[in-house]
Amino acid sequence: MKSFKNVVVIDYKDNLAFNFLGKVVLSKAVFKNLNTKERKALFLHEKGHMENKDSFKLVFANFIFKLFPDFIKKYIKKSYILFLETKADRYALNFIDAKFLANTLLKFKTLSSYSQPMMNNFTEERIKNLFEEENIKLPKVIHLIVLLILITLFIAIIYKTCFCGIMI
Repeated sequence: MKSFKNVVVIDYKDNLAFNFLGKVVLSKAVFKNLNTKERKALFLHEKGHMENKDSFKLVFANFIFKLFPDFIKKYIKKSYILFLETKADRYALNFIDAKFLANTLLKFKTLSSYSQPMMNNFTEERIKNLFEEENIKLPKVIHLIVLLILITLFIAIIYKTCFCGIMI
């Protein structure tokens, strides 16, 4: 494992890129299969995740996702991950061209022998979002569902701590 200023290179045979504890982690395969500009595009995308604190958001979101039945969870999780990925892509667009980032995403996907849970699953939707002018937003139904869950949890906590002895 090599480490540069903000990049950690791991010995892994497949293309891999993610962020962890304030570092961008890239596999040796990324250095073998992508040129310097393409690696920079991946780095900028991952830096966008770090700037947006997406890792922390995703950990919290995964707790909330577990409260839903599978058919709802799948929709909410896809929408949320696509939202986070697109926001990280938009961060990278501050430094590189949309067409170049789109080509890098497609190349990364085709060179990967497995499907990374976030990056590769929504490549086509992400590329479409790269060329749209409007800001990407989460569907309103997701905000409503999360709000309802938080209200329910809040009421359950209040009931358990404050009213438990009174309501018997």
